Amino acid sequence: GYDASLYTGPGLAPGWSASYVSGGDVTPISALEVDQGRLTTSGEPEDDDDPYNLRARTTDPAGMAAAAFAALLTADGIHVTGTPAEQQARPNASTLASTNSPPLAAIVQQMLEESNNVIAENLARQVALKNNQPASYSGAAAAVTGELSRLGISTSGLHLVDGSGLSPQDAIAPATLVKTLRLATGNPKIRPLLAGLPVAGFSGTLSAGQSVFAGIGGQALGSVRAKTGNLGTVTTLAGLATDKTGRTLAFAFMADKIPAAGMLQTAANAIDDAAAALANCGCRLRALAAARTVGL
Repeated sequence: GYDASLYTGPGLAPGWSASYVSGGDVTPISALEVDQGRLTTSGEPEDDDDPYNLRARTTDPAGMAAAAFAALLTADGIHVTGTPAEQQARPNASTLASTNSPPLAAIVQQMLEESNNVIAENLARQVALKNNQPASYSGAAAAVTGELSRLGISTSGLHLVDGSGLSPQDAIAPATLVKTLRLATGNPKIRPLLAGLPVAGFSGTLSAGQSVFAGIGGQALGSVRAKTGNLGTVTTLAGLATDKTGRTLAFAFMADKIPAAGMLQTAANAIDDAAAALANCGCRLRALAAARTVGL
């Protein structure tokens, strides 16, 4: 038997299309999964961290994980009776084996660098559990929103129905992203968030060929760190840029209601140019100096 009852509610969030699963963006979210539901061409668990595997994912992650475990036991000479079936573990059941995850900061970094929807959803469920909310999409969204408020970040203009931002029903104001980034620069507890951001031209979804945001160049190479986000008619880049004077600038650029999918790259190119302009600037300080010179 296998127990996936830690999470509740449906596997797909409000607004999620089944094509998200068949297109390799995400798998139905479950408390029990293996390889994030990614499959090989033969339909087996991929057993590899390949964020660029866009084959259809499993629609039954818990069942696939249990079947994979049973197969591994069999391969090691352990006789497995029957077919794995969903059930709840006894409250005082003995622990036969356990393992520890990587540090939370490392998990967040992987999520940010890969723009990994499954990790983001699981992190949101853990926030819900920590805050005594149901480990469901709605519970996770409420817990994340509440945590932002507790940190002093206004949630005006914020509406979440999932933890990854995949749903077109989600809405977030650019100011909320900027305030979160600014808070992280001065708060040691959440500063690892910044270390996990992809670096322009070098890592994650800001490196060559890994997203539509691969066009940041020149002075901005290595000096822009940002999280990418895309839906069919929306594209966003939010992060930090270091300008010519050494100042760190927090930004969030959003293009909404892009009229056609073919124009997504055009919008991303414009956002790339805006991020590069921040890294190339320093004009505000020069303008202030000029103002002082003429006695303004």
